[in-house]
Amino acid sequence: MAIRWNPDSAKAGQVEFEGAVLAYPVYHASAFNCDYESVYATVWDGEKTLDISVGTVSYGSSWWQGNAGVDATPEVRAFADAYLKAKKAKEYAHGQLIRDWQQATTIHRGKRVVVRRGRKVPIGTVAEVERTATTYGLSVLLNGKWTSADNVCVIVSAIPAGLTPDELRAWKAHEYELAQA
Repeated sequence: MAIRWNPDSAKAGQVEFEGAVLAYPVYHASAFNCDYESVYATVWDGEKTLDISVGTVSYGSSWWQGNAGVDATPEVRAFADAYLKAKKAKEYAHGQLIRDWQQATTIHRGKRVVVRRGRKVPIGTVAEVERTATTYGLSVLLNGKWTSADNVCVIVSAIPAGLTPDELRAWKAHEYELAQA
């Protein structure tokens, strides 16, 4: 059964998403008012999944704009499953890129860094971190002298594969910033 809108709704009498309703009802609690929940039908629109609001449910009462029933064909379910798998893989890959960046730029023993500011170690010095300590924030030992970790940047030389153009620009801007230090 598709979404059938009630006569008192803005879409009175219309029938939408015939053969494309994947799940119903789907409840989302209100972030602003915990007294009611919105009711949605998850549908396939031909290229992505959508949650369409069909009403609200409150303590002891409800207001329905329409009714829906799950009626997705096997083909629609296959398209929706493939879309959701691709979306999940893309989100995982983006998260992995962020984790790789964090790992690459984390200061710890053995990382090569460049000094960008400070007074104890000359600016522009490229050295390997000998030791770290957390006395007054994170400090690093470079060439026998202690300096704050805020004064150094990790040198990241390898650009990972699979970056989007925006991510590549951000990566190159960071590399340029290191070169100018």
